[in-house]
Amino acid sequence: LFVDGFFNPLGFLILLSGFEFISGILLIIGFAVRPLSLLWGFLIWTFIIGLPVATTNLDAAGLSMEGKKILGDGIEIKAHTTPALLVLIRDITMSACAFVLFRLGSGSYSLDEKLFNRGQVIDDKVDWEYGDLWIRLSLGVVFIVGALFHGLPYIKSFIPVPFILFIVGVFLFSGHFSKYVGGVTFLIILYYSVFAFIGKAMKPDTGFWDWMNSIKREFVLLAASSLLYMFSDAKKSYYSLQNLFNNPKEKLFGKEA
Repeated sequence: LFVDGFFNPLGFLILLSGFEFISGILLIIGFAVRPLSLLWGFLIWTFIIGLPVATTNLDAAGLSMEGKKILGDGIEIKAHTTPALLVLIRDITMSACAFVLFRLGSGSYSLDEKLFNRGQVIDDKVDWEYGDLWIRLSLGVVFIVGALFHGLPYIKSFIPVPFILFIVGVFLFSGHFSKYVGGVTFLIILYYSVFAFIGKAMKPDTGFWDWMNSIKREFVLLAASSLLYMFSDAKKSYYSLQNLFNNPKEKLFGKEA
């Protein structure tokens, strides 16, 4: 990791961390929201691809069930033993949310609107139909993976009852009662975040920043589920399973020209 010259893995990590910090500030103040969200929608996938996963026999590799191995001088290496797509399923949700943000734009309370007169509220039904679809599917897959692979290392299940996660995930996929299911999703993730706060921030050997780091992805999930509650239909979404079965040609291929 520590090799001569700046263009090395350590230098890349420093640049990436700085870019993440600056991007976060720009997104909060609403500057260049669409270019940044488009970039991050793709960039997040590089983290998924780059996650180290142990696919060999754990005993032969000298790894524990959690994928850990202690080398000389107390140096610890770690590889995930669960497939990367399952471990980082929440990152796929973050990527989908980034593309939804690209579609919706920066909004009226942003520097983009103040400086360039570019911003809109979520009042265009067509825009939110797509946003509703992508957020429902991306949240649904997180809950279904958490239910089906409950107990595997590094799988986030949020609550100790995987059956509830599975039911919520199915309803998210179905597009029925999206408003209320979004509210339930928000409460489940909030429940997990609060208990993570008790488990980390309240302990002397960890602290507040450890808690923040452990739930950084949950902030995105909370925001996404709150959007479902605020803007999605209480009965059925435009791209609900019922609408897809009733009129598949229009829903899948668009309206007639």
